Formats: sequence, structure tokens, C-alpha cells
Amino acid sequence: MDTMKRHDKIIIRKKVSWMDPSDFIYKIIIPCLIWLPQQVAEVFRARPLKRLLTTLGLVSQDKSITPFMNDCLNFTSEKISEGLELIQAKKAVTNDAGERRIVIFFAWLTAKPRHINKFAKLMADLGLDMLVVRLFPLDAMQPSTGTQVVAEQVCNFLRRRKLYEKYLVFGCSGGAYLFCEVALKVHSEPELKRAVFDKVVGQVYDSPVDLRGVSVGIAHSITSSSMLQCWIRSYVDWFLKARYDAVTRHYERAAQQMYRSPVHAPCLYLFSDNDPMSPEDVNEGIANLWRDRGLSLRGRKFHHKTTGHCLNYVTYPQEYREEIYKFFVEVGFVDQAAVDEVLKA
Repeated sequence: MDTMKRHDKIIIRKKVSWMDPSDFIYKIIIPCLIWLPQQVAEVFRARPLKRLLTTLGLVSQDKSITPFMNDCLNFTSEKISEGLELIQAKKAVTNDAGERRIVIFFAWLTAKPRHINKFAKLMADLGLDMLVVRLFPLDAMQPSTGTQVVAEQVCNFLRRRKLYEKYLVFGCSGGAYLFCEVALKVHSEPELKRAVFDKVVGQVYDSPVDLRGVSVGIAHSITSSSMLQCWIRSYVDWFLKARYDAVTRHYERAAQQMYRSPVHAPCLYLFSDNDPMSPEDVNEGIANLWRDRGLSLRGRKFHHKTTGHCLNYVTYPQEYREEIYKFFVEVGFVDQAAVDEVLKA
């Protein structure tokens, strides 16, 4: 009998040199970009400077929603951690056991308190709690020390507070990616999955950003200058290739989780016809993958005359609210009577 010689394939990995530019940027430049502006702003207490650095995501903005609650006296706010805040409705919907209902809201990268305040009111009007989860652009570019840290904070919250009757997931823009990181962790813990994901009655995604739109998303979240956006996109594309092991592979795992559906529950996806960060064909492509897996879902497309991202609620507040509430009723998250009362007010 003829024998075949097997030659083991030897893979030689080149040791990263301290002269490697990608390693230099990742380990030195980015940490400096985060640390140095914080120190400058702290020393000079310059409001314009802090406003600029906050826009760039280099300095943490005020995490509290309380200053923006003048028109929202129907909920209270509790800061859980740097990236988490719990909004609790004063007139909460509960079952006979006193269990409440909560929306886990994954905000977009540059969401400000006044923006989230609108969503908090949207939920609190129906007696729903909301866990706000936020992420900054530079954190999104460092999954192991940014995104996954926030994802673990979400899991810690879910482990400690299991007194909710029903859950609903709401992801905006890059928040959909953050939820996928949370889902990866939850699926690895059967007990937590049974306690939380088995109680998720629905999922909503507004202008989700796919892996193919990461560079566009980060560029638009940092600046509105088209010239700077072009430069940032080129840099991020190069960065993703150079830092595959440290960064890109995490994005790919999260993207695969999204394509499989992070949680098996009915879905509402909202998008526009003029959004380069969340194109219509990408949304429909992911929706078809979910339909093939037997998920119940429907989409709503909003028309925008100009290019923009995640502007559906701002542009069409009444239609947006009605669409969200309609879905809540469809999945049994709230009663139709409660929705009718709020819409009449």
C-alpha cells in the first residue's frame, strides 16, 4: 500500500517590533489621545475645549440625564457605572409578583443626554424602565479594553437584577454591535441566558451599522467635515487590517452573531433611504437571513431628503413613536389600552 508523507504546515509569526507603526499607534498614540486631553481640560477647565474633546469622544461627557429631565418628571435616573444608567418609571407596569419590564437601550456612539432623554420619556410614558448603555468612538476601536468592558458591565447588571418580568432590546446605530458583544457573553452562560434572554419578547434596531460600515460610522461620529471623514475612513480601514488580532476579529465575531440574530425574538428594524452608514440593502440582507431562520420581523423605511444617520426619530417623531408602540403591543410588551392613553395625552 502506498503511503503518503504528511508534511506539517509550519506557520512562522513575525514578532511584532516596537518599530511597527500599527503597534506604535495602538499602544502609544491612542492611549495618549485619551489621557492627554483629559489632563489639559482638567487643568485649564476650558469649556470650549472640553466641548470639542467631548465631541471627539476623548473626554467623557456628563453621564447623568438628570439635568435634562425638566419635561420628564415621570422617571428617575440612577447611574450604575461609567457606561450604564438606569431609568426607572415612577408609574411602572408590574405583574402580581411586583416584577417590572425593562428596555435595554444601546445608544449610538455620540448620543448626548438630551437625545437619550427623548427615548427615556418614550418608555417611561408607558411605565417601562430603561437601561441606557453608551459607548464612545475610541472605546469602539479598542474592543478588549473598551466595548467588552462595557458589555461585561451590562452582564453584571443582568446577573444582579433578575427581578424583571419581560425584557426588550433596542439598539441604535453602533449600539447594535455593542449588544452583539453582550449576546456573546450571555450565550456563554446558560443560567444567565435562561434568566434574561428567554424573557426577551422583542428586539428593535434603528439604523444599525454593519461591519462593512465601521469606518464610515466612526468617521461620521467624530466630525462632520467631509475632508476629515475621508482621512479618518482611510485610517480606520488601514487600522482594521493592521490590528486584525486585537480589533477586527472581535468585530467579525460580533457581526456573525448579528447575522445569526443575537436573540430569538420578533424584530422591528428601522432605517432610511438616505443613510450611507446603514444602507437599505444591508438592512434588508440581514433581515432575509433572519427570516430564513424563522424569525418574525418587519421593517419600516423613513424618507429623508438629505443624507443623515439615525435621524428617524428627530425627523418623524409622531410616526416613530406610533411604530415603536405598535411593535410593543404586537409582542405583548405593553397593553393596547396603555398605548391609547399615552397617544391621546
